Amino acid sequence: MPSMSPHFDRVSAGGQESGKKALFGADRARVDKLLVEYLKTVKATYVLLVDREGQLITVQGERSDQVDMLMVAALAAGSYEVSRQIAKALRKSDFSIVYEESPTDTFQVSSIGKRALLAVLFDTRATLGMVRLYAQKLAQQLAPILDGM
Repeated sequence: MPSMSPHFDRVSAGGQESGKKALFGADRARVDKLLVEYLKTVKATYVLLVDREGQLITVQGERSDQVDMLMVAALAAGSYEVSRQIAKALRKSDFSIVYEESPTDTFQVSSIGKRALLAVLFDTRATLGMVRLYAQKLAQQLAPILDGM
């Protein structure tokens, strides 16, 4: 499956580096490989790796040209942050996963380490338990790479 990854250098509108680093070289190849393996294992439609501010790091999988992945990334991060604030208001620890469901698809957003989120769209070909189990395993593999960005 070819990479559908945008290549961001994380430079602000003023031309100054934003203080964040993008994935390059071996790290990018390893992350993309892990995402493709995850996608195939759980039979997801697509998987996005997003930083906590909503910037798309990379995306893999089937996607329509009509889907704005930059917007999906920003909204996924926003949804996750809303969930964190609800947990805080309820005096609970952070909720670790956010789900959005339609009659045909499920969208899951989960935390990867301190800096990133994993967003997955899957349909009835995939089971929620499998998506969640393998997302936890993937998080363990990705966290050391992403936390070092």
